[in-house]
Amino acid sequence: MNRYLISCLNRFKKSKKTATDPYRFSGLRRSLTGLLGGLESTLIKSRAEVGHLSSPVLFNSIPKSGTNLLKNILVVLPNARVVGDLSLAAEKDQNDERLDLVKSRISDLRPGCIYGGHIPYSTAIADWLCKHEVKQLFLYRDPRDVTVSLHHYVMEKRKRHAYYELYASLGSNSDRLFGTICGVGEGQTVYKVSQSSIPNVKVMFDAFEKWLKDENTFPLRYEDLMNPIDNGAEVVTKLLEFLNVPYNQELVETILSRGKDPSKSRTFRRGGSGAWREEYSEKHVEVFRRVAGDLLERWGYAWD
Repeated sequence: MNRYLISCLNRFKKSKKTATDPYRFSGLRRSLTGLLGGLESTLIKSRAEVGHLSSPVLFNSIPKSGTNLLKNILVVLPNARVVGDLSLAAEKDQNDERLDLVKSRISDLRPGCIYGGHIPYSTAIADWLCKHEVKQLFLYRDPRDVTVSLHHYVMEKRKRHAYYELYASLGSNSDRLFGTICGVGEGQTVYKVSQSSIPNVKVMFDAFEKWLKDENTFPLRYEDLMNPIDNGAEVVTKLLEFLNVPYNQELVETILSRGKDPSKSRTFRRGGSGAWREEYSEKHVEVFRRVAGDLLERWGYAWD
């Protein structure tokens, strides 16, 4: 657009007609009219494209990391529509079973189609998403807060949850927290999700960890979305850039106001970060350290 304006001005300067020659100004008028018409067309096009996804998107997460928060942020975008749920992938033990589920559920690859789920990493799934140009967002959260949120969610929000009978049998909230940290049944040593098995916190996070370095994946921390300093504006902006979504300040503000409304989440319990400090006893901390090893450091968290 700037080059077009410069071209118009140069043609005007090179004209040998006199200042009183009406044809001189007629030519300039035509040039400026063309310039304004092009500018108007560009602005109309820009308005139409702001916030529009140009590819299908998968929002993946570790359970109880803020999955519905991320979904609500995405559905603010004008052409976004949730068309599939892959949460059952978390219950599949084998990578080929998860891949088959991904292939069967992600069937509509039009721009704006959104899928969600809890999908442990596998090279085959990463390659399939890349091949089909499905951009992935991967949301994670402080592992300690995940353990607290999970056992409360099962007991308070979902009486029909597959884990309910198992968690109820553990007795107290303190014991349920120990069970979530240490795992139950086969989940104490391997990734196994069932009515009799809960993966321990290290096994759970290890199953997802390689998504952090996948080139087709944008990893984001729950705590950055809830940042009290900028209300998550910085990470939302980076998210939009990763998805190649044209945006302006108005869109970012709309996402932050509408997308982060707790009333829009059917699984919201409390939100925030650091709730583990209120529920972890010294014994819980001791057991977590033993089970998790260097898990916090690898995921960018610390005890202080």
